[in-house]
Amino acid sequence: MLRRNIVLLAVIALIIAAPLVFVKDKSFTGTDDIGASMVERSDPGYKVWSGPVFRPGPEMTTFLFSLQAAAGAGVLGFILGRITAKPPAKTGKDGEDDVPPKDGV
Repeated sequence: MLRRNIVLLAVIALIIAAPLVFVKDKSFTGTDDIGASMVERSDPGYKVWSGPVFRPGPEMTTFLFSLQAAAGAGVLGFILGRITAKPPAKTGKDGEDDVPPKDGV
């Protein structure tokens, strides 16, 4: 089991590192930058007709990002805990365990 986990971690590290090692002359920009450049290239006279409703400062942006990450980790942990949890012990009609006492009483 430990060997399997180590192999899986090595594969994950390889998947993460491979683009950084093998792709030399590319910049890893976000999709917002790529979308904006495509719109400018296809329609140079395009005017933006909407804007952001809320512009948080850098501290608030960091806080909201970490809050989103914490909420996602909590949901993921809850789901994984529910999936891997052992079923509860069976109890009798009166709520007592079905296992008889050791001393016969």
